[in-house]
Amino acid sequence: MTDLINEFSWSRSRMKAFEECRRMYWFQVYGGWGGWEKRAPERTKETYILSKLKNRWMWAGEVVHVAVAEILQSYRAGAGTPEIDVRQRMRDQWKSSRDTVYRQPRMAKTCALSEHEYGDAVDDWAEVAEHAERCFQTFLASPFHAELKGLSRDAWLAIEDLDSFPLDGTKVHVKLDAAHRTKDGIRIIDWKTGRGAEESDPLQLTVYALYAIEAWRAGPDDILVVEANLSSGKSFERWVAPEDLGETRRKMLASVDAMKSLLEGSPEENVAEESKYGVTDDPRSCRRCNYRKVCSDKPLR
Repeated sequence: MTDLINEFSWSRSRMKAFEECRRMYWFQVYGGWGGWEKRAPERTKETYILSKLKNRWMWAGEVVHVAVAEILQSYRAGAGTPEIDVRQRMRDQWKSSRDTVYRQPRMAKTCALSEHEYGDAVDDWAEVAEHAERCFQTFLASPFHAELKGLSRDAWLAIEDLDSFPLDGTKVHVKLDAAHRTKDGIRIIDWKTGRGAEESDPLQLTVYALYAIEAWRAGPDDILVVEANLSSGKSFERWVAPEDLGETRRKMLASVDAMKSLLEGSPEENVAEESKYGVTDDPRSCRRCNYRKVCSDKPLR
């Protein structure tokens, strides 16, 4: 069996982590690497487990994304609409997290909520479930559902597919919620489930457009990106402009250079020393961090 290699790579989520707290980025990318191995150091094992945590609102969004993807995958396969009980799924996953099943060997992929891990007092679980159910029902009642249901198998390009493309020698990871061909080119849809407009991420959508150019040989002027907020029921769309692509590439390469500048050696070696990754001075960021159990340099409260 080939040994896994922690290859230097970039993603929008890594960029966000690096900008918010470089120590958090280190834990996410390096600190937990190999933590699934029996002989790994205890701190590495713990960091690996903590890397799977998500807060309750992120979890609600993930449940909705998975449910929507299952429906679209069924349509792509030529089948009907599967029956999905979002609330029951959330009940089952909540109990699994409460019982810390994710800490059992080989169970890292089960639901792991930071509120359970850190014993946070939460009184809005019902609101979280209602939010997820509402988002799911909004999708079912939306024009997107009807349009995507009618697509031919050949028109589909991606449904929650994890892939990558090269950017000046650096692997860039992407995971598109939905993408398909149209008579005018390619449409990329990004589902949003956040409760506010602050979740909008134009940079992410343009990264997806760069991927479409590389993976599907799309023309720069033939890509329509759509942000569909299933919480508000509103959607925003735009054709990608060449200047957007150039600016996004510039930001990505600047982020890559900043990440590489902290490495001990070459990007090919990809060795990172924890002490070189400073801790945020924002206590709010620290309080919501997955890694506060293993971080020894927390900012003052």
